[in-house]
Amino acid sequence: MKQSESGSSSTDVTKQEEKLFVFNLRYAAINVGAAIGPLMGLKLGSASSTSAFWLTAAIYAIYGISLLFMFRWYPIGLSTNEAEEHVTLQKACRVLAQDKIFLLAIIGITLGMAGYSQFNSTIPQYLSSHENGVKLFSYLIIVNAITVLVTQYPVSRIGKLYSPIVSIAVGTITVGVGLCLFGLFHQPLLLVVSMIIFTVGEVMMFTMTDVFADQIAKPGMKGLYFGAMGFTSIGNSLGPTVGGFLLSIFGASQGIYLFGLLALLSFLGFPFLLYVTHLLKDKRQHIEYSL
Repeated sequence: MKQSESGSSSTDVTKQEEKLFVFNLRYAAINVGAAIGPLMGLKLGSASSTSAFWLTAAIYAIYGISLLFMFRWYPIGLSTNEAEEHVTLQKACRVLAQDKIFLLAIIGITLGMAGYSQFNSTIPQYLSSHENGVKLFSYLIIVNAITVLVTQYPVSRIGKLYSPIVSIAVGTITVGVGLCLFGLFHQPLLLVVSMIIFTVGEVMMFTMTDVFADQIAKPGMKGLYFGAMGFTSIGNSLGPTVGGFLLSIFGASQGIYLFGLLALLSFLGFPFLLYVTHLLKDKRQHIEYSL
């Protein structure tokens, strides 16, 4: 999965007005790698050689060593709420049980994740039936990464005009539309269009999830809220499972039914997130009235 796990440490060392920029910068860096990596693997002939895997291992080793030096040179002080910030499964579950708004948001984002997870599971299996399917999917990964880099800034700027949860909600719909188009189209150029639409939805979802968790977290509990956001990874397991099951039923010849049902996973997240926007609006109005 291209997306990396988020954490609360960056929220503790970053000014409030710069957090969206920092989160987006991290996401952009991930996608620079996602754009370069598949192209290198394709050129190295990863299907017939182990060179690409050895190169990947070497890069990860360099990355690990650089992290060791970085944390040694720029140590991050421990939080004054270290005991409270310590994340356990029990505490994360308690956060969900006590915060109804956050629980509903987690459900909605998880369903959106289930739709997005088809990018790394069902879509490559589906495209394997195409002529030069491996090469086509490699190019689609590059299209995905480039689209993220190109659209991330304008999408995040527009998203700042609304609440993060609105951007995430619209993103689940856009991802679902992209999935539907994968079932409708077969020509490479139209599949590129499908990937672009799918990726815009990805950007709308993932550039705002960290911001949403940071904003909704109660004082002294950011670590727990970011930890509880990990439950959305259930979608990364649920999605490929459902996708594999549907692929075994419909096969690659009935893409419209396959991706139509998979898109429904992402669409189902929208009502939960829409209700969250309503609850947050009522909560803000109640606070303003109390003041």
